[in-house]
Amino acid sequence: MTQYLVLLILFTLSAAAQSAFSLEDAWKMALEKNLSLQREKAVLQSTQKQVEIERSSLLPSLAVVAGLSYTSELPQLNLPVNLPGVSGLEVGVKDKYDVAIQASQALFTGFRNRSLLRAAHRGTEAAGLDLSARENQLLLEVGLSFSRLQLINNTQTTIREGLTRTRRQLEYMRRLLAADQLVPFDTLVAANRLLSLTLQLQRLEDDRAVQTQQFWDLIRGEGTPPNAFADFRLPAADPGTLAACRERALQQRPEMGALAARRQAGEARLGAIRSALWPQVYGQAAWHYGRPGADMFSDQWMGYATAGVQVQWQLWDWGKTRNMARQNTLANRQIDLAGQELKDGIRQQVDAAYRRWQSGQKQLAIQEKIVAQEHLRRDLAQSRYREGQIDQLTLDDSESTLLEAELEAQRARIAVQQDLLQLMFATGDIGKLAK
Repeated sequence: MTQYLVLLILFTLSAAAQSAFSLEDAWKMALEKNLSLQREKAVLQSTQKQVEIERSSLLPSLAVVAGLSYTSELPQLNLPVNLPGVSGLEVGVKDKYDVAIQASQALFTGFRNRSLLRAAHRGTEAAGLDLSARENQLLLEVGLSFSRLQLINNTQTTIREGLTRTRRQLEYMRRLLAADQLVPFDTLVAANRLLSLTLQLQRLEDDRAVQTQQFWDLIRGEGTPPNAFADFRLPAADPGTLAACRERALQQRPEMGALAARRQAGEARLGAIRSALWPQVYGQAAWHYGRPGADMFSDQWMGYATAGVQVQWQLWDWGKTRNMARQNTLANRQIDLAGQELKDGIRQQVDAAYRRWQSGQKQLAIQEKIVAQEHLRRDLAQSRYREGQIDQLTLDDSESTLLEAELEAQRARIAVQQDLLQLMFATGDIGKLAK
């Protein structure tokens, strides 16, 4: 019978662990439903279409052209012999009809089309990296929100343990009171402590409801938020030295890659602007069906073909091309300055997160020692209280100090995980957690 009971307990605990909503579940849901990510994806798709547009400019275009025209006057052919009533012969017809299938191809544009295609490719790359940067930011926001919810849950657990200890102590004191070994005043301290902890627990329950709804809205969850949440614990990993974190951040942060791609796109656009300094050469070929056709003396429908090359070279545009080139150069300069600012900002983020994480680990180690000592102090106080060596106030002080030490340890544990999450965001490693 005992074996079956143990198996039932293990099965229940396993089922509860499996049904608890984890940080990985939250990340997956947020990445699928977040509206800002969907907006960034739409921007990415738009830039991909721009690549297709620029690529099509390298290919020949085909068009159907139809026209109707009327000429009021026609050239006349004067005859060498004067005929009665005839002053000359009109050449051509006044009404002209033409239907053509025309193919056009840019033969040389000063590398403008290829420059615009390179700019579109770099724009798509930058949009993809912007999407990755927003994903990392969202992972950080969700992780921090989940950790705050976990802190409330852990704090509630610790206070419930304190309530249990206080109830046992109060029951023990009431038995002493019933045996006339205590005065009623001595039980008031424990009773008031019991009420105070109950009030704290109620406030935490209210905070938990608010935090849970905020968290659920952040990940755009549907229906009622879950009641059970898995423990907030990141995968154990050594971030390495501070110098290694700085180097990894410059290599992995998508914001750096996005700025580099935009800088390359700017250079490509500058090449497209300077293409106006070169001659533009276009080729055309067409098949016509018109009246009159190639024979302008015959007013008959005729099919015929034409082909030709057109060259255009802009010699003067009042400084328009030069000013556009300077404007683009200044835009590239802005990107360079933004890149330097971003690099400095990333370094500061890494340094701050790394030092907070190291300091938090040291503080947690010290706090856990304090908790162990407070447990020993409380146990000694209980023994001495039962021996009549200390009063109720001293015993209550030991219990209060223990509870505060345990709560501070809970805060320190979550803080270490939050600092590690901030460090992983600063180095760009956070994107690997959700994959």
